[in-house]
Amino acid sequence: MLKGLCIFSLAVAGLVFLLFFADLLLGLLGMSDVAPFRYTNVILDIIFVIGSGTIATFSFLTYRQLK
Repeated sequence: MLKGLCIFSLAVAGLVFLLFFADLLLGLLGMSDVAPFRYTNVILDIIFVIGSGTIATFSFLTYRQLK
């Protein structure tokens, strides 16, 4: 059960990371029309990228420790 929760949190954190990183990158490149959230707030993009990366790291390390 614990390994499943680690994998689930890793997948969700990866999805959040990809969405907000794509929004940040496309917005900075000037293609805000195709950005997932229309590049509305740069600070939120950065906070979510850092937060989801941290959660993904913690869930990966916990999964490795449970093996």
